[in-house]
Amino acid sequence: MAVFRLHGHCIDGNGTVIAGATVSLFEAGTTTTITCYEEIAATTLVTDSELTTDTAGDWECFVKDSDYVSGTQFKSVATKTRYITKTQDYVTWY
Repeated sequence: MAVFRLHGHCIDGNGTVIAGATVSLFEAGTTTTITCYEEIAATTLVTDSELTTDTAGDWECFVKDSDYVSGTQFKSVATKTRYITKTQDYVTWY
């Protein structure tokens, strides 16, 4: 079994880092949450496929190739109070 890293970076329109944003992950074009893990060992599930950006605006999780084949596309939705929700759909991370 191989494990792949999904990751992203949240910034506003001025390039300022957005720490503490909630990033939700879905199958591309849907509202179906994905199965992702907190660490590369892929043993601890991310609750509701929701992550929080760190102080640098970064987020990451891991998926198993037994759940998603190479080339699978995903959707990320980043939200935070006082910011415009940002959706990136049909993104291939690995």
